[in-house]
Amino acid sequence: MRRSLILLIVLITSFVSFSQTTRILFVGNSLTYTNNLPELVEKEAKREGLKVQTKMIAFPNYAIIDHWDDGEVQKLIQSEKYDYVVVQQGPSSQDEGRRMLIEDGARYQKLCQNHGTQLVYFMVWPSRT
Repeated sequence: MRRSLILLIVLITSFVSFSQTTRILFVGNSLTYTNNLPELVEKEAKREGLKVQTKMIAFPNYAIIDHWDDGEVQKLIQSEKYDYVVVQQGPSSQDEGRRMLIEDGARYQKLCQNHGTQLVYFMVWPSRT
């Protein structure tokens, strides 16, 4: 898990300077909040000498369309300056999850583009067994 977090941090912060604080909004479900992914990313970034500030909107059994329908994500992206918005949808290996990731993700992408924010997908897949 630590290696994955370091990779995520490196990818996200690869386009900013070490003196700049990178702001990240995490949007997800229980996978994001149960593991407190934002806090893990902040801790790993600090170990690497990077400044990362996060905010999380995550609820159990929520898909990215549920967050979109609530409207809070749009308000935050429009009113705050985030460098990255990380959306978590899963499992994207199933037809419905894959459809939601592509179609609903397109809404997020358009909103992020309009506000100078980079959209990042955080995806998980269940075991084939």
